[in-house]
Amino acid sequence: MRELARGEPLEQQLTAHYFDSAGRKLRRKGLTLRVRQEGGQALQTLKHTAPEAAQSGAMARGEWQTEVDKMWPDLRKLANEENLPRKQRKVLLQLRGADNLAEQFQVEVARKTLMLEIDGSSVEMALDDGKVVATGESSRFCEVELELKAGKKSALYAAARHLAQHVPAQISFVSKADRGFALLGETAAPVKAAPVAFPRDASVEQGMRRIFAACLVHAQANVAGFLHSDDVEYLHQLRVGMRRFKSALKLFRDLVALPPALREQLEELSSLLGAARDADVLLLSTLADLNGAEKQTQPLHALLEHAARHAAERRAAAREALHSTRHAQLMIALFEWVDCKRWRRDVSKQERQRLRSPLAGYAHHAVIAAHALVARRAGKVRDGQREEKPNDKPDDGGAARSLHRLRIAGKQSRYAVDFFTDIERPHRAEKYIRQLTRTQDALGAVNDVNVARHTLADFARADAALGEQVDAVVDQLDAIERKAKGATDAPWRKLGKPSTSMLVKRLVRDPN
Repeated sequence: MRELARGEPLEQQLTAHYFDSAGRKLRRKGLTLRVRQEGGQALQTLKHTAPEAAQSGAMARGEWQTEVDKMWPDLRKLANEENLPRKQRKVLLQLRGADNLAEQFQVEVARKTLMLEIDGSSVEMALDDGKVVATGESSRFCEVELELKAGKKSALYAAARHLAQHVPAQISFVSKADRGFALLGETAAPVKAAPVAFPRDASVEQGMRRIFAACLVHAQANVAGFLHSDDVEYLHQLRVGMRRFKSALKLFRDLVALPPALREQLEELSSLLGAARDADVLLLSTLADLNGAEKQTQPLHALLEHAARHAAERRAAAREALHSTRHAQLMIALFEWVDCKRWRRDVSKQERQRLRSPLAGYAHHAVIAAHALVARRAGKVRDGQREEKPNDKPDDGGAARSLHRLRIAGKQSRYAVDFFTDIERPHRAEKYIRQLTRTQDALGAVNDVNVARHTLADFARADAALGEQVDAVVDQLDAIERKAKGATDAPWRKLGKPSTSMLVKRLVRDPN
């Protein structure tokens, strides 16, 4: 990084003390409070890390700082900070009595700071080698923080790309406070999609940017958990985040398009994650349920062992991809595309006008269009129309593809409603999502059977000794599929009714 440096590195030893109430009210409100000695002064800092802070611009955080007389917070002084929002001020005033606060943990850091000069912009790079200390225990960490001090935001991403070319670093949303509370016993858990909040009278571009950012944050927040944990839900949520991002791209495809090179890399990653997730479902759900079924006369030990190796191989392939500098470069490029509105390079004057139009109107028509696709595909399934391809067998392929396409359309419609919940009529949205969920659950069961059948056929070709167990399982899967297809009938028939279509038209308030 010295190629970009201006001046020599500054080395510091920093110790920060983190505070909260006994009930951790600040933590529950998405706030962290610390006091740190800097340059002979004691400084207290309040940070806001709620989801909407990230959605306003990927990785943005609210931060407020004042001097204090001693190494203890002065909440009244902080509450009087001119730029502090009303909600945060209210929380501080409720805790302003000193007895309500207690030190939770300390963070000790050896920091090297280097100022980078990139295309006339200044970026501060801080390399922190440190540890969190609490209740006699400690946890080590090493991280790089890049902060734009002056100039264009693109310089921040240029610095990140330069770093990621040489180091397999990951974009992280784990703060030092997160590390501290984890040491105190706060259990880490897979991150699910958070509701997207929009400013009043948001434009299409503002809404689109927040939706894109929320999807990327959701996916990336689960990467570390998948890399370092055996909890399969991390992979599931990581894949869901990527799938939501791709659905969001479809939702706005008449306005913006991801550059082809990024789209290709995104598809490659999605394929690896999908293969790993399908292998997990086969091992931990489909085969596990069959093995434990009362009617199962022969244990599936050999098949389960083969499936376990298959799942481990698929997870290893996905982890290898996520550990790579190529993945780091992809995520940096995606966040930059969203945060710096790179689509503006490719849009026409007319499209720019549409991007400035009200989000509510776009949302209204997008939700209706998404449901219309569900209704059309549900009608094809209901009428027995098949999605034919030349190599389809008489009793396979086309019918399964029709159900699969209906399932994909249902997901797209559900995500559209989820994205726009902030400007919808929530009680109607919940009703529609319940109907979609019932359909997706039934169609998902059919899809799991089809994936299992194809994978098991691959197992049998690779190891002839598994043939007998595979044949027995496939017979059971056929019965499960017939039952699952029967269960799909009522839900998707309801989705195609006029009453459902009218419900969708009322989900998002039409500004006209």
